[in-house]
Amino acid sequence: MPMIMIISKCFVFSVSADESILGTVAILTTEKLLEIIESSYPNPVVISEIAKEHGWDEEEISACLAELQNRGLIKSMEHGAFTRQQSQDAQVTVVKQMPTIASAHQPTIAIITAQYCEKIAVDAMIENKETFVRYTTIGEH
Repeated sequence: MPMIMIISKCFVFSVSADESILGTVAILTTEKLLEIIESSYPNPVVISEIAKEHGWDEEEISACLAELQNRGLIKSMEHGAFTRQQSQDAQVTVVKQMPTIASAHQPTIAIITAQYCEKIAVDAMIENKETFVRYTTIGEH
């Protein structure tokens, strides 16, 4: 049976159009925080960066993150970072460098996605998939 490999890669931290208006601070909600985490996927985000970028209180962000974790939507990573939680049936391997794949396991097709919503759409259409996530860390942690 042919194997399909999905590679997620993202280097852009995007924000909603409503935040692009100067002088406007979006209200912190769990939904807004989840949107921020998904927009940076697969790169993790840290509380201090979110607080600095959006002008929110770190304790309030922590409370929202705890709620999202309890709902199984995000997971904590090393250095106090958070990222979007994959579905329970997804096989995800986090790598610093893409692995060499034996010729017997070479994928039929590799699909590279840059956003979480794209990955979910591809996952819905593909069977027998293996996902490798490579993310960047910028700055000191």
